[in-house]
This record gives sequence, C-alpha cells and structure tokens, in this order.
Amino acid sequence: MERFKIYYHVFENEAESYKVYFSYEEGVKKATKHLEKSLGGEVHIYDIFPNFDHENKPLTSPLSVITKSQQEMFLPVGLEAELIACSFVLFGYKNDDS
Repeated sequence: MERFKIYYHVFENEAESYKVYFSYEEGVKKATKHLEKSLGGEVHIYDIFPNFDHENKPLTSPLSVITKSQQEMFLPVGLEAELIACSFVLFGYKNDDS
C-alpha cells in the first residue's frame, strides 16, 4: 500500500514539545523558522540530535504539513502515512536583553 511520506522535526525544552511537519525532506534551519513563525518570536537552539523514529500508521486527526511551495496543507483523517523523524532539537526562548 502506498503511504504519504511526512518528514518532521521535534523541538523540545523543559516545558514544551513541538513538531514541525513537511511533505518533503527539509533541514533544521527551515523547520526552526517555521517554529519561530508559529510561536511569534525567535528561539535559541542549544543542541540538535539525529532522530531515527519511523512509523507507518493512518492519521487519527487532521495534520498540518508545509509543502515545497511553503504553503500549509491539511492531511485528512485516515490517510495512510509514513512518519519519518529527521531531528530532535533542544531549544529555548531568546531574551530581549541578549
């Protein structure tokens, strides 16, 4: 069965966890820019680790992904997906004083 490939980056700090999803392989730099846009401010990257999580499953809720044209697209419930993790990023918020 053909599955829709979804690539994602995980961003975490001591209190929060976010995932940024793409319909294509994308680097950490662009994923970070999308996270900053969503959060409304700059973040500081402390460290980046490889992430080898890989899962095949149908989506149980609509999922927002960024396409190659940098548009947001919502994938429907029930779509057979191949979820491929790209990186695990430890981040913090930048202070206005720094």
